[in-house]
Amino acid sequence: MSLQLLRGTAQLWRTSAIWWPLGWGIYVLTIGATVVSISKTVDLEQYLRALPAGFGAAFGIGTVGPGGEHFSGALYLLGAELFGSALIVAAIFAMFVAPGLVAREADRGTLDTLLARPLSRRSYIATRFAFFALVTAAFGLATLAGSAIAFGPIGGYAIPWRGLGAVSGLLALGALAFGGVGFLVAALRLSTGAGTAAIAITLAVMFVLNLAASAEPLLATPAKLSFFSYWQPVATLFTERLDWGAVFAYGAVAMVTAVASVEVFARRDIA
Repeated sequence: MSLQLLRGTAQLWRTSAIWWPLGWGIYVLTIGATVVSISKTVDLEQYLRALPAGFGAAFGIGTVGPGGEHFSGALYLLGAELFGSALIVAAIFAMFVAPGLVAREADRGTLDTLLARPLSRRSYIATRFAFFALVTAAFGLATLAGSAIAFGPIGGYAIPWRGLGAVSGLLALGALAFGGVGFLVAALRLSTGAGTAAIAITLAVMFVLNLAASAEPLLATPAKLSFFSYWQPVATLFTERLDWGAVFAYGAVAMVTAVASVEVFARRDIA
């Protein structure tokens, strides 16, 4: 990994590095504060319970946990309204940031010039992925900060730090995994557009597969290939425990695609 390239990447991509985490943190704070405030006077849980069970399960917002626990109250509303669709936002974040880190220079025809410097291809990709990991970590920290402020100082509740930390960490890992897919395809095709399309297709297939599995038990096994199968934010908030299956699934995809991106880029013809 090249520290000089990392600094240069941070300068070139400072807008994405700052505004994506900051914007998401502000969104989390705004929506979270609204939800916990309205829940004190309006029965939002009745609305959520009216959702089709399969649809709610696809977003990880069921009212009953894996151990039969019943979820209710402001924390349930925060998890359902705020974190139910957060993994989709993580994929969108990955679409806009990850593929361009690999292939924007190729799209602009300046990759040869960059690699003409004393910089190996492996170092180039490894450094770009490291930068994406740092921005993703900031994305997760913004999630934690925004939701904690909304639930605690604004909502007036005791902050479930472990639960919010677990959800924020899993969200960051999910973004890293989606980004890894974009990195790999962008390295294969030397195209930002191809990497972005790959993440979009992966997101759509995984979500549909998980949604279908909630209605058709025969699809439960193939649905384990979906990131959404491991995304249970409400249960994570209440149990305040990491789902190590989710950690392994997201982490394994991120690591495998990162290593594969490095090797693919190192061996392909740049011309």
